[in-house]
Amino acid sequence: MSPRFRSLYWKLCFLSVAQLTLASGPRAIQPSDCQPGHMDSSCAKPVGDLGLPTDPPPSPPPPPPPMSFALSGQPSSGYWYWGYDFQTPDAKQGLNPRFVNRSGQSLNINISFTVPSGPCGGGCLPGVEFYFDQGVHKRDPKLIVSGTTASTSVPVDIGDRYAFIIGLWQAKNPIIAVTTRTGSPVPPEQVGLTARPDISNLSVGETTSCQCADASVQDCYLGDHYSNGLSGSWSQTMGLHRLSSWTNCSYQGGG
Repeated sequence: MSPRFRSLYWKLCFLSVAQLTLASGPRAIQPSDCQPGHMDSSCAKPVGDLGLPTDPPPSPPPPPPPMSFALSGQPSSGYWYWGYDFQTPDAKQGLNPRFVNRSGQSLNINISFTVPSGPCGGGCLPGVEFYFDQGVHKRDPKLIVSGTTASTSVPVDIGDRYAFIIGLWQAKNPIIAVTTRTGSPVPPEQVGLTARPDISNLSVGETTSCQCADASVQDCYLGDHYSNGLSGSWSQTMGLHRLSSWTNCSYQGGG
């Protein structure tokens, strides 16, 4: 084959290969191109799991805090006094400590009980009394009975200092809640109660000085209380007897 013919032959071969390449277009996508780990956007379906760590799903939000609480620590017999100013030192509570409404709004205290169904003789319903330093000194709120639930609601005005007395008798499960005058629930500390009326831990008081009836000053112990404001027993004749209280004052009896 002459040199000129051989050169012409190779040129024709090159042109033939080029035409075949153009005619076939871009190389077709093969199944191996869409295997996991191949980030090829031309794949017909999403690329599989790459085996990379993923963030855990977000946790659901916590439930809203409860607004109704069991009134923990209420003894099953006798009358008991609830009142304590949690923003005042123990030695300055006085003989009859009070809750204080510092919320700047008038609120309602709602208390309910579980009571026996049907005839139960005397003492079916609990006894509830409220004492205030302002306005009407003593209130005996009416209990409304529906089925096995007895409930009452007492308004507490701005700045009120107050305490309440409860005697369960045959009732049980006292529940307390605080609402605005329109019925919207609010945290119990808004009206001066503790944030957790359902927790009752003993808080030991302090020895202090008290003025006696004869004008002398003696050591005294105003008493213990519980963390939710339970301060002692109550009687209509003697009033509050704070837990473990004592005094060095001598009794001055009359003739």
